[in-house]
Amino acid sequence: MFGFRYGAGFGSRKRLAFQFSGGEVAHAHAHLIPLLDKYDVTSRRYIEQEVITFKPIPNPGNNELRTFAKLIADALDR
Repeated sequence: MFGFRYGAGFGSRKRLAFQFSGGEVAHAHAHLIPLLDKYDVTSRRYIEQEVITFKPIPNPGNNELRTFAKLIADALDR
């Protein structure tokens, strides 16, 4: 997992993280995660509490998701 800065066109999001998962069977998923807060992506090894609670994440909505999908696809086509 790592993060990097990306250019204009992604709105107010200044950092993006890649996360790769899929250890249960021989495959992988690559996730692009906009970082709004420094704690958006972390590892369990850094959390001291035994019981962790979560709240629902905000849903950006289909229009914003389509906008980001197009920006990512356009960047990949360069």
